[in-house]
Amino acid sequence: MTTSMIDKAIELDDRKSIAMEKAVSVLRLVQEALNDGTNMKAEIITTAIATATDLIDEAKTADAAFLSEQIESGLHIRFSQEEAPKHV
Repeated sequence: MTTSMIDKAIELDDRKSIAMEKAVSVLRLVQEALNDGTNMKAEIITTAIATATDLIDEAKTADAAFLSEQIESGLHIRFSQEEAPKHV
């Protein structure tokens, strides 16, 4: 794996992690506000959920971009789960 590929992997992983952390934070705030009985306007809840959805999509896009680069570079490793043979 080249240095540029490693740098790209780190960058995409960071983007994914940051986006997921932000999405979790947004949803946690909405959840806490609703649990506390805070009277949130439907518009605010809708905006928060849309924002969290966009952040999750951003994380998925970053993950897919790196997977695509791995495949194009011939560095993609696939794992598959197989059932262990049954002993009689």
